[in-house]
Amino acid sequence: MRRAVNTLVIGSGASGLAAALRLHALGVEDLLLLSEGLERGTSINTGSDKQTYYKLGLYGAEPDSPQLLAKTLFEGGSVHGDVALVEAALSTRCFMNLVNLGVPFPSDAWGQYIGYKTDHDPKRRATSCGPYTSREMCRALIRAVRQAGIPIAEKRTVAELITVDSRAAGAIIYDMEKRDFETIFAENVVFAVGGPGGLYASSVYPVGHFGAIGLALKAGALAQNLPVPLERLRHLHAGAAALSLHRRRRQKRRAGISARSLQRRGENEFHDLPQRVSVAVRCAQGAGRLLDDRLAGP
Repeated sequence: MRRAVNTLVIGSGASGLAAALRLHALGVEDLLLLSEGLERGTSINTGSDKQTYYKLGLYGAEPDSPQLLAKTLFEGGSVHGDVALVEAALSTRCFMNLVNLGVPFPSDAWGQYIGYKTDHDPKRRATSCGPYTSREMCRALIRAVRQAGIPIAEKRTVAELITVDSRAAGAIIYDMEKRDFETIFAENVVFAVGGPGGLYASSVYPVGHFGAIGLALKAGALAQNLPVPLERLRHLHAGAAALSLHRRRRQKRRAGISARSLQRRGENEFHDLPQRVSVAVRCAQGAGRLLDDRLAGP
């Protein structure tokens, strides 16, 4: 099965949900949000003693500005200057959007949102609504996405990104309910899968909280400041697929289906994947009228 949408949002953590909601508000109605499950993933499941939300300083008498915040972000060595400035300039708008959606960030009697200093932070830019701040954010965003009527496809995992002329143009999707593959072409792809923490030898995240950054690297995206060889990163996607197969095997065993029969079905699915991906990519790169029409637009 194959279809086309204007915008495909891959990932349903806080960033993916916020991106889908914002695009819908800007008038993009032909969009689809892909998710393994709205209750799965790092954003909605991970907590700490005091989960911090970082933004432009909005509390007290200390002066702050987008340029100063961008300088702090840039000095960390993991973000380009232009991206740092965009994040800094829009941080207040994004924060207030969450406030308006009902995320209970603390404020005082005068309406100031409490800020405190955190690691390597010269200003009072950090705030928190408790150990599960990101969970509160996700739940508020999920309510808003559902209220807006944005289409959500759950129990889907991305097997491969489709590229045309070095540009993302859709994805090969595995439907975990139908146990079949689907090709989705898109004029725009928002890649919001998270998971950089999973690249490190030591991580605060549970083992099951991995993203799909390997998909982007395999498709040709460039990475920076990563502590492991690029060739190892290219195999991360294969590891995620193997883990997914292991989970399905365990679930089916509990349901009374033999491990041998499930293994045969799982191996056939993933052995057949390169051929299916090859066919889908050839469709996208050839004279596929469906994709050409979407890219040309009205």
